[in-house]
Amino acid sequence: MMRLVPFACLVAACGNVITAQRDASSDPTDPSSNPANARDAAIADALPDGKVCQQAIDQQLTACTSPPIAQCAVTFIMFTGQSAAQAFKPSSTGSVSHIRLRMNNPAAATNPIQVSIVDFSGDPVALANPSFDLEQHVLARTETPMTVLTTWQDVNFVVPAAVVANQPYGIVVRMVGTSDPGSTVHAGWDLYNDFQGGMVDSYPSGRFFDCGTGCPSWTAEPTFRDAAFEVYVSPSVCP
Repeated sequence: MMRLVPFACLVAACGNVITAQRDASSDPTDPSSNPANARDAAIADALPDGKVCQQAIDQQLTACTSPPIAQCAVTFIMFTGQSAAQAFKPSSTGSVSHIRLRMNNPAAATNPIQVSIVDFSGDPVALANPSFDLEQHVLARTETPMTVLTTWQDVNFVVPAAVVANQPYGIVVRMVGTSDPGSTVHAGWDLYNDFQGGMVDSYPSGRFFDCGTGCPSWTAEPTFRDAAFEVYVSPSVCP
């Protein structure tokens, strides 16, 4: 079964939500300001008219690593065949070919992580609706092994997902492979807050969902629980 596993907070300053293509370099606590991640800000998408627009961080919930948010450092554990999702609303219309997730995957050699961008068709809790067909709403999908250590994992889509400003979408993550569910093979995604934590909604523009093996049905977690993620948008109209 899925588990929420707390781990120790390491550094100061968490709980920053960045929207509207903020310049990440202006915030020293922002993981994207790390020179090692500078390449992420240099990704660009070619548009049909031949123009090239610079991608920028449009939505972000940074790593939750210390107070003031109590019990902020929690890992959501997925075994093979289990899924999790984070909803988000882009502030810009454009395309998404690059996101980052703060995750780990100790089973990277045999069990990759499948990541999809899904259109929620205007319903921010679409996954919790039994009639919602996720596969019919996938905009982009890829598989990546990720790393054993918890860090910001780059996820790139060969075919970008077209998104519209202020509409709900989901980042859907699933651990795939051949290992039996319930074994020691698992992956983890950093979250904000467990039920004993400070119940503060750090990302009001979306919420976290989880689903068991085979994903028979999705559960919408409390609004104060969200996953650490970054969404880069290349705008449809270049500045």
